Amino acid sequence: MVIIGGPASQLLAGRVAANLNETLALCDYRTFPDGESYSQIQSELDDDIVIIQSTPTDQDLVYL
Repeated sequence: MVIIGGPASQLLAGRVAANLNETLALCDYRTFPDGESYSQIQSELDDDIVIIQSTPTDQDLVYL
């Protein structure tokens, strides 16, 4: 299993991965000056993935 942490939940995703002894995916998240969002998962993914992302703002929901 690979755990993917969204940009608003990197710390939580890291703790969950450590507690479950699972892999935390390496991800690159950016927001350009014009407001455009960029996201890239740089890790190999298995069949099973878990996405952890809190959604306190609309922008965080976009990453899901």
